[in-house]
Amino acid sequence: MADLGKKTNDIYSRLSDRVLICNSQDLMALREGKIAHVIHNFREAARYADSPSVRRWTEREVEYFSRLNNDEEYMELEVSRVNLVDRLAAARSTALRLTAIGFPVIIGGLVLNEILVANIGWAISGVAVISWGILSILIRMLSSRIPVELVEPGD
Repeated sequence: MADLGKKTNDIYSRLSDRVLICNSQDLMALREGKIAHVIHNFREAARYADSPSVRRWTEREVEYFSRLNNDEEYMELEVSRVNLVDRLAAARSTALRLTAIGFPVIIGGLVLNEILVANIGWAISGVAVISWGILSILIRMLSSRIPVELVEPGD
């Protein structure tokens, strides 16, 4: 096992600093809405990548961001997907908070021997846990990018 950890560290240490710098620049450019900069930085990262796997990954990123830059419909779909995932993640956090709120209600109902209060706590926690599970599944399903092949090229 220690040998596997050493090999993993060796692989990461072989990544050129240029690839890491380009990737951090990509994140900043993407936040500013400069997709052309992101494409350029990924092309540079692919050019300086030491390993074939990093090169393939950066080339796939170039293809993806180029498609986003050139196809308005695909861009709208991806932005909508990302916004939906963000809203679902916020709802999942709310469901987790509701679950946490339900537990003191359950305990309070049991301590005070108020069955109705305890049942309300169970209902709140139960619905929240089920909602959290469903939202987690939806987030996992929607987290992957929309395949380019599913979107017909615009006219």
